[in-house]
Formats: sequence, structure tokens, C-alpha cells
Amino acid sequence: MNNNLENKKEEIKENVPFSSGEKGFAVFWLLFGGFFLWRSLLLYQEHPGLSSCAALPLFCSGVIVLCALIILVSDRKAKTPNSGKSVSVQLKQTIKNIFPSDIIVTIVLILLYCIALYMGLGFYVATPIFLWISMCWFMRSRFAANGFDKSAFAKIAVKNLIWTVICILFILVLFTYLFSVVLP
Repeated sequence: MNNNLENKKEEIKENVPFSSGEKGFAVFWLLFGGFFLWRSLLLYQEHPGLSSCAALPLFCSGVIVLCALIILVSDRKAKTPNSGKSVSVQLKQTIKNIFPSDIIVTIVLILLYCIALYMGLGFYVATPIFLWISMCWFMRSRFAANGFDKSAFAKIAVKNLIWTVICILFILVLFTYLFSVVLP
């Protein structure tokens, strides 16, 4: 029984290819971990010892590098949808897979939110706008499935406005009054 289960797992693993960019993610972690391993080694040279401030970063970055290397070695022969294609096609498909429209819109909204805070709009003005627009964007399938449905959008917009007010009140009570945090 156990051997049969292992055979099925191997069949599934062999038949399901990696998505575009999935194998490259281990390369990202290797580079990321390698940079911080280097920085940790420099810190460890200044403060040697197992109880120093450099011990934990050195350990964590070493684990990241080790895991990334294990993943790279174990998955090196695995097939992907990009196998045998040119580098430019691989790059385009990988970027398309890694950055779907929801991710791009979220990044743009976060950047606009940061710009609004930097320009002095204030937390209690910028945050509700950001939350409301974000919630409306992520619920767009409910009002834009077969064209733009104004009545469905109105219902969702009001519902999102109510949730935005609840979130802002929660933040206000928790951080401003309970923890005495001054928000930007």
C-alpha cells in the first residue's frame, strides 16, 4: 500500500510541469540568501561568537542558501512550459506568470498610497481611499463579469465603504487610543 502511494506521488510529480518562473525562484532565493550570507559573514568578523548579534543572521542566511541549493539540484532536470524556448519568450512568460494584473494593480495602489502619505495627505485620508479602491478592485468580478453593472457596483461600493469605516475605526481605537501610536 505504501509503495503504491509513493509510485502515484512520483507519477504526479513527473507529469505536472513547473509553472513559468517557478524554477527561477530558487535562483532568486540563492542570490538573496547569498547576499545576506556575505553581509552576515562581514558582521560575524566584527562580532564573532555564538551569542553575538551576527550568529542568527549568519544561521538564517546559511539555511536559505542551503535550501536554495538543494532545490536547484533536485529540480534541475524538471520540465517547464518554457523548456526549449528562447530566452526572450521564457522571460515574457515568466513575467506574465509572476505579475498578473492583480499584483500589478496592487503594487501601483501601494505606490500611490505611499506617495499620498509622503505628500502629506495624512493617514486618515489616504488609508480609507486606498482600502476602498483596493476592495472594489478585488471584487470587480461581481459587477464587471458581463459588462459594467451599475447597480451591482453601487451595492459593492457601499458594502466596501462600510468595511473601510470599520477597519479605520478599529485602527483608530487600537493604535491611537490603546497603544498611543501616532499615525502619519
